[in-house]
Amino acid sequence: MYRSMHQKSTFSFGLSLLVLQILFLAIDCFPHHQHQHKHPSASTLHVRKSLGGFPESHSIQDLDVRGLENGEILERQGGSYWYENIAHGSPSFGTPGYQVFRNVKNYGAKGDGSTDDTEAINRAITDGNRCGQACGSSTTTPAVVYFPEGTYLVSKPLIQYYNTQFVGNPNAIPILKAAPTFAGIAVIDSNVYIPQASGAQWYIPQSNFYRQIRNFVIDISGCPNVTPDGFAPTGIHWQVAQATSLQNLRFIMSQAPGTTHIGVFMENGSGGYLGDLTFVGGAIGMRCGSQQFTSRNLNFQFCSTAIEMIWDWGWTWKGLNIANSWIGINITALSSTSALHRQGVAAIAVLDSVMTNVPIGILTSGTTNTMLENLQLNNVPIAIGYSGGPTVLQGGDILIDNYGDGNNFVMTGSTMDSGVLRGPYGTSAKSKASPSLRDSSGWFARSKPQYENVSPGGFMNVKDAGARGDGVTDDTIAIQTALNTAGSNQILYFPHGSYIVTDTIRINPGARIVGESWSEIMGTGSNFEDISAPRVMIRVGTAGQTGVIEISDMLFTTSGPTAGAILMEWNIAESSQGSAAMWDAHFRVGGAAGTDLQYEDCPREEATVNPNCIAATTLMHVTSSASGYFENVWVWVADHDLDIPSQDQVSIYAARCLLIESTKPVWLWGTGSEHCTLYQYQFYKAQNIFAATLQTETPYYQPEPKAPAPFTGAYALESDPTFSYCDPSSTTCALAWGLEIIGSSNIMIYGAGFYSWFSWYSQVCLAAETCQERIARVFDSTNIFIANLYTKGSSSMIQGAQSSDILAVDNMDGFLGTIVGWTGFDLPGKLDTPTSVIPLPPWIWDVPNPTVYCHIPCTLAPPPTPILPFQPPPFTATVSGSTVVVTPPPILNPGLDIVPIPVVQSPVDTVVPVIVPAPAIRVPPVAPPGNIPGGALPILPPPIPMPIPLPPPPYPCLQFCSPPFPPVLPPIVVMEGTPLPVGALPPPIVGSSDPEDTSAEEELELGCVEANPLTFDSGSGSPPTWPTNSDVPGWGTSAPSGGNCDWTGSVTHLENTLNIAVASGSDSFSFNAFEIMNVGSVYGISMSGASMQVYAPGVASWSTSNTPSSSGATSDRNFITLDVPRNPLATEILVTGKISQNAQQVQVRIIFEASTSCGGKGIADPAGSGGSGGSSGGGGTASGELLGEYPTHIDGTIECSGSRSDGAGTRNTRDCLFTPGSVTVQGQLLSPSQIISSQNTNGNCIRYGETKNAQGVITNTWCVVYQEAGCAFVIADKRTSFGGCFPGYSIIGGQTFYDFARLSANQCPGTGRSAMTTGPFFPCDTWAQTLCLTNPAHPEICGVA
Repeated sequence: MYRSMHQKSTFSFGLSLLVLQILFLAIDCFPHHQHQHKHPSASTLHVRKSLGGFPESHSIQDLDVRGLENGEILERQGGSYWYENIAHGSPSFGTPGYQVFRNVKNYGAKGDGSTDDTEAINRAITDGNRCGQACGSSTTTPAVVYFPEGTYLVSKPLIQYYNTQFVGNPNAIPILKAAPTFAGIAVIDSNVYIPQASGAQWYIPQSNFYRQIRNFVIDISGCPNVTPDGFAPTGIHWQVAQATSLQNLRFIMSQAPGTTHIGVFMENGSGGYLGDLTFVGGAIGMRCGSQQFTSRNLNFQFCSTAIEMIWDWGWTWKGLNIANSWIGINITALSSTSALHRQGVAAIAVLDSVMTNVPIGILTSGTTNTMLENLQLNNVPIAIGYSGGPTVLQGGDILIDNYGDGNNFVMTGSTMDSGVLRGPYGTSAKSKASPSLRDSSGWFARSKPQYENVSPGGFMNVKDAGARGDGVTDDTIAIQTALNTAGSNQILYFPHGSYIVTDTIRINPGARIVGESWSEIMGTGSNFEDISAPRVMIRVGTAGQTGVIEISDMLFTTSGPTAGAILMEWNIAESSQGSAAMWDAHFRVGGAAGTDLQYEDCPREEATVNPNCIAATTLMHVTSSASGYFENVWVWVADHDLDIPSQDQVSIYAARCLLIESTKPVWLWGTGSEHCTLYQYQFYKAQNIFAATLQTETPYYQPEPKAPAPFTGAYALESDPTFSYCDPSSTTCALAWGLEIIGSSNIMIYGAGFYSWFSWYSQVCLAAETCQERIARVFDSTNIFIANLYTKGSSSMIQGAQSSDILAVDNMDGFLGTIVGWTGFDLPGKLDTPTSVIPLPPWIWDVPNPTVYCHIPCTLAPPPTPILPFQPPPFTATVSGSTVVVTPPPILNPGLDIVPIPVVQSPVDTVVPVIVPAPAIRVPPVAPPGNIPGGALPILPPPIPMPIPLPPPPYPCLQFCSPPFPPVLPPIVVMEGTPLPVGALPPPIVGSSDPEDTSAEEELELGCVEANPLTFDSGSGSPPTWPTNSDVPGWGTSAPSGGNCDWTGSVTHLENTLNIAVASGSDSFSFNAFEIMNVGSVYGISMSGASMQVYAPGVASWSTSNTPSSSGATSDRNFITLDVPRNPLATEILVTGKISQNAQQVQVRIIFEASTSCGGKGIADPAGSGGSGGSSGGGGTASGELLGEYPTHIDGTIECSGSRSDGAGTRNTRDCLFTPGSVTVQGQLLSPSQIISSQNTNGNCIRYGETKNAQGVITNTWCVVYQEAGCAFVIADKRTSFGGCFPGYSIIGGQTFYDFARLSANQCPGTGRSAMTTGPFFPCDTWAQTLCLTNPAHPEICGVA
């Protein structure tokens, strides 16, 4: 769940700061969590003493210690653990040689209880240039930090980097013991507060994903009440989001009167799950606040306050065992009017719990929706009471069967009864539940197995069956072989990696599967591409099968396009309670390395659907014959790119998230489901479902397009919402459902948060809860129980019987609408009628005489008709209270909206599309200045009325400069039949064949080329290169005196590669270097002491100008290096480049480092530039275009240069290994059947120009069709003036592209080398084409003689 800047940031990122401010209103320690929070609220000061004065009528034994299979910590018993002695994996898309597993003792930790192991453990954590401060997030640097048996003394926090698991030996639980001199926020810190940064942290709390801590004793009992730096000693600072867990932990804290110790501190986030924790002693066991969370099986003994809640939207507690504590749960925090949005503790549910010898069970301020069920009180005089006020619910020695406090709604048939509940529910969920969902303690639960009693011989490594897990090799057969071989006799272990599968994997009863740091099974290939005929990637059992299946620590994903993928079909039914189960296993579609569904592929700025970004039909389907236990399972269609620091948003499309049709028991403990087009959860004809905290989000891109697009006309299920009930003019109706319950019974939900944060990336709708009309609905169902429902952005919180809505604005509790209960009995309703509005595919305007299908009568909704690209004008906007001028990027695929077309004549009709009156172009959201995680929201520019007014000089008029307007559109033939899927490929274009055409040309003319739209790289370029150890000055190095060297104290190295557009007909371009890199005083980053280098292949010269005015720099090379002026200090540097060849865009690399005068090493000249490196000014001597070089063979022989000194050689020929499926060429994922053209249209050529020979004669044109930083793939074509049959451009196949790159890398290894060969294009029996690999700076050497 991502909540920052371009994501739901107005509330959540601000919350991470303001909650902290409010959190410490009574103390003076912001942004720290210091020792005063031993008094987290004034109302609890009177209990900060020993329990000796309270009569204990119930004696309490020591906390129950059960076997690990029940989730509790075992006594320390010694023995090794299989995971320590088994092979380990590495990330498929990360740095070669990177190790996921790291044993702390291999990094110098002793674990002897006396040696300070802090530095050794932190070395183990950080090894490998991992994702720390300024990284944001990363999927390519996971780690498992393993702790063998021992007592590890620590003196400062162990910083848990992003995507990290801390794992202790469960057979000999390691102890993390805080030294008496311990200083810092907590023994383990999951999110570091940056000093002097106004509360900023390393990671955005709401997107701090992928973390685990399990199997530890954390002992802070030897710490004083105040650490040397002013904190209350704390076990774990746990500020996290989805895909995170704490398991099997014991916190040992001081039991002295007046102690300030805290077990777990979590002040923000969006979780999440934790369970099997024990807290002994301390002021507070858990001090916690988060959007929503699920916690299970927690024991507290001798804590002054067991749980003190800071804030929440909803929290479900199950299996609390609180003994000998003054307060069980304190929910009074943040109840003052000064809290952000007056957001206190909005909702809690406490299930199947026991409190013994606790004077106040729940201390309340009266604003929290409270749900209790099966709560046993032993010597608890006050069950619920106000601080210093009356008792709300009397305690004693009683069992509270069920109790609710808050707004409650009961719907029977079509009649709704509502009111404020303060007492038992009329009919409780527990009373209607099937015994199959419960055990002797209440709702059934089962902790994740760790197989601690199994030796390494009890595991089979999937790689032993031939799987590679390298993100390239097809592992389908190997994985299936391993599953069949392991059977029920061995546990199948997946070392970390990405395991490619191209067809269905079948998991049979008896299988037990465990991954390493979320090992990935990644579906890809043609079997998963057909949107109309989806295919299952993972099939778990078959219909009718029962037995044991266990899956843990795995991740299921795709590499797009995979519009027809069903990631998992779950058919297995349990043979005993909970025997078919999955823990800490997640679904992720897009947003990560290797998926081809990242920001550069699917940017949010694309206003129309890119078919290559349609990534799944269904993520998970639990079928009617199945049952399942699912704990901490996150089903996520990515909303942002995890592998770029700015975490830019992406638009990725998947139809359905989690569909459950089972009538057998299903448990959902701490699950989330986000960003699918139709729905996030659907329970259809289902029975006997228990859920503890459901969490959803509506896709951020909706209503662009409106649901069900882009899946209209594709594979459909009878229960799919059709949105036929929506007014076609509404922009808030046809949006994804958070939850649908249809034709179902006996559904018990304890906690549900359904959120709609955006309307096409705008959050203006949040204030009035108008982002969408409805987000949850229940019909044709009975015995539906929802306790604690909380929603944001939706006008209706829930609709019953397709008629009665509960409105959010009538039930606001802080920032969200919140109710304590919604119950439905015998609700009528029926499935949606098929929609008669048929969206048409985007290629409809590219096909001559288009023919489409629908069930007549119908209404066609054509896509916008394309017009020429154009540059939107600048506009003013308010960002963080300041007025700024924003210039949107060029719109490369604008279109004019079309009036919906009624079709009435059957079986064939011909209709004429008409552009809407007063058409306007919608401009995609624009990232504001300072595009950083947690910054300002995206800006939605105003629409641009059409026709475009004539621009003032010197801008040329490009379109609609004279009538007619609007353009005349071709007629569409409509026939009776099944509608075309919006994501379907276009039909072939049939035409005459030229007998002289080559086979490749014939294929091109016959429409055999895939016609997917070109994707536009809108500026991401290559990922930034983040600091390495070599970038950091050696210890003890100090900056010379005599100048202000702020840069060395802020950022050591900053680098990015961006694509800069060049205006049509222009030979130069300009940009503000500070603005484009988000640095300078505007962004709070001083540039004093920085050195800058700008480099771009194809640029002939550079110049700079500064504000305030000072002397600029010039260079007649393809790079320029200079120190940022310091007298006066430049607040902006305008950089102008003059290009040497025709280009639509230029790839520019910008580097900032410390200047040599401030202790820096100097920025070396770019590879391939021909420079000598290390200069801090100018750009050296001239380096113009090079003369052409020509193959000497005409048989396809690859000819290699030596190591070149003229800059035309590749950085390294290894950079040219472009394998199928690994790169996007001309808008398509490289495949052997792809047709690649050198025609300079539609962005086919990254750069385009001419080659001259020694006599100055132009011999050929050239086209760069693909480039990375160090290598360009060039196609050169003979000039048309040399012969009448040459078209002036040529084509090659994807296989030729791949073969030439592969063979050249093998035959011409090394740095600074180029390669060329004659190409296969040979018209008129004449050699007319050359293929080359060169440095991007000098493609002009590729000549055709």
